[in-house]
Amino acid sequence: MHISAPHIYGSALEALELHAGSSQSFLNLGSGTGYFSCMVANILGPHAAHVAVEINARTIQYAQESLKQWQSANPDITLPPIEMIHGNALQVDNEQGEALTGFDRIYIGATLPRCKLDRIAQLLKPGGILVGPGKSYIVFLMPKEKWISPEFVVVLCLLFMLLFMLLFMLLFMPSS
Repeated sequence: MHISAPHIYGSALEALELHAGSSQSFLNLGSGTGYFSCMVANILGPHAAHVAVEINARTIQYAQESLKQWQSANPDITLPPIEMIHGNALQVDNEQGEALTGFDRIYIGATLPRCKLDRIAQLLKPGGILVGPGKSYIVFLMPKEKWISPEFVVVLCLLFMLLFMLLFMLLFMPSS
């Protein structure tokens, strides 16, 4: 077994905006060997809800065995229980289990077409963040309220009005 894309993990961890020691819920779709799940679990701590979905049964078995070995070697570190599920990440039912209430953070560990993102984004809680690799991009979705606050919109409108007034004065007011 190998870790497929360790070079992206730093960017993904930063983009997920994980809160150390929190009770954030985390969903890892296409979790592979579980390496990224373990990094996230170590950051979030023992009170987080953590679900990993992987399509390859052999890889899930390897991930579970590796996690047990790691926990045995590091008894002083308490991770949240990581529920590892054998299944297709594109078929996660948002009407059952943790998905019913949504996840605070979702990481997609496999490339998928942008057209499939809407379905996965429905698994997010309000204010949640989804991150994952694309063919030549990093997917980074967050709720619109985090992109632009109402205050920012007001300030932006005022600036445009001021700019418009200045342009109007320069263009149409006679110079003395």
